[in-house]
Amino acid sequence: MASLIGDFVLTLREKSLLPCIVFTDSRSLCEELAESVAQYFEELEAKLRQTKYKNQIEALERRLVQIDKSQKSSKAKKAVKTASKRKAGDDDEEKGNDKPGELQMMEEEDKSQLRLSGYEQDLLNGILEEGTLANRRTCDRDLVDRLMERATSGSPRLARYIKRGVAYHHAQLNGKSRLAVEGLFRNRYVQIIFSTWTLALGVHMPTKTVAFVKDSIQLDALQYRQSSGRAGRRGFDVQGNIVFIDIPMSKIRHLTVAAIPDIQTHITTSITFLMRLLYLYTNAEDKKDAINRSLIALQCPFNGQTSMTNRLIDIQTRFHTMYTLDFLYRLNFIDHQGDLIGLGGFITNLHDFESANILFAYLLDTKLFHEMNDEEEIVNLLAYLFTSMPLLMTQQRANSPLSMKDKILFNSKFCLRTVSPEIRSR
Repeated sequence: MASLIGDFVLTLREKSLLPCIVFTDSRSLCEELAESVAQYFEELEAKLRQTKYKNQIEALERRLVQIDKSQKSSKAKKAVKTASKRKAGDDDEEKGNDKPGELQMMEEEDKSQLRLSGYEQDLLNGILEEGTLANRRTCDRDLVDRLMERATSGSPRLARYIKRGVAYHHAQLNGKSRLAVEGLFRNRYVQIIFSTWTLALGVHMPTKTVAFVKDSIQLDALQYRQSSGRAGRRGFDVQGNIVFIDIPMSKIRHLTVAAIPDIQTHITTSITFLMRLLYLYTNAEDKKDAINRSLIALQCPFNGQTSMTNRLIDIQTRFHTMYTLDFLYRLNFIDHQGDLIGLGGFITNLHDFESANILFAYLLDTKLFHEMNDEEEIVNLLAYLFTSMPLLMTQQRANSPLSMKDKILFNSKFCLRTVSPEIRSR
C-alpha cells in the first residue's frame, strides 16, 4: 500500500490534481500513509543532495568557510580601528567621520555578499523544492508559521509531515492540531490529507481531488456522495476528480449509481441540549450571536419534511422549551435571565446520562449525600443513577448427558440492592 500511495501522489503532482483528500475509516492507516509519503520525500531529498546538488552544496560549504574567515578578519580590523580612534584626538576623529554614510554603505554591501540566499540555505540545511508537496510560494507565510507552531505543540510528528506538505486528520487528534491542519489545507500549504470521515461533513475543505482507500462497511452511497462533494467546489475548481484505491469494481458501481437514503435528523431537543444552548449564551461575549446560533440549532430544516409537520414540530419545540426553562428555574439551575447558575454547568458535562444527570444534581443540591454515612449505600445509589439496567431473568432447560435431571440456568448478573424509602421520598 505504501508504494501504491507513493505512485498515486506522484501522479497527482505530475497532472496538477493537487490538493487532495484521501478518505479511509482507519486512523492507523491515515498515519501510516502520511508517514510513508513523508518518508518517501525525505529519502528523495537525501538522494538529490548526493547526486544532483552535490557540487552546489560543496561549493556552498567552501563559501561558508570563506565567509567565516572574512567575518573573523573584519572583526579584527574593527577592533584595530576602534583602538586607533581612541588614541587619536577629537580633531582626528572629526576628520575620520567626514563620510560615515559611504562607509556604512560599503559595510552593508560586504554583509550582503556574505549572506546566503533563501534558496542556498534550503540547499544546505532546509527542505528542497523537489522534497516537499507544500506550496511555499503563494501561501501566507505569517499564517503558516502560526499554524505550524500550533501543530508542533500538539504533535511534533505531525509537524514533520506538514513540512512535506502532508498531514493526517482523525478524531483522536487533538483540537489544536486538527484546526492547524484544516487551516493549512485551506491556505493551500498542505497539499494532501489522509483523513477519516471527520472531514466529510461540517468542515469547509474544498479540494481538487478526493480519493477513497480500501473498502469499508462505513463507505455507503450517502458517505460517498458527502465525501466526494469536497472535490470541484464551485468558485474554487472547474472540475473535481474522484479516485478509488484498492476497492472492488462492484462496490464502485454500487456507490456511483445507488440512491441516497432519506436524511432524518437525530437532534433531540432534550433538557440537557437546551441547557447546553443556555451555557453557550451564558459564556458568549456576543449575546446576539449566541442567540442566533441557538435558534439555528433549534430550527433544523430536516425536522419537518413538509410545511405542516414543520409547523407542528415548531409548536412542540416552543412549548417544550418554555416548560424546560420553567423546570430549570424551579430547580435553581438558571436565573430569571436564562444564565446558568449553581450546578447548571455541571449538568451539561453529563449530557450522555440524561435524565440521571438532572436527578444527580438535584440530590447534590439538596445535600442528600452529606446526610448519607454508609459508603456502600452511596455507591449503590450512584449505580442506580448511572449504571442501572433492567434485568430480564430468562430460564433455560438443558439436558446434561451426565445427569437425567433438568438443570435450571439463570443469567449471571449482579443485582443492586433496593434503595431505602428515605431516598425514594426525595
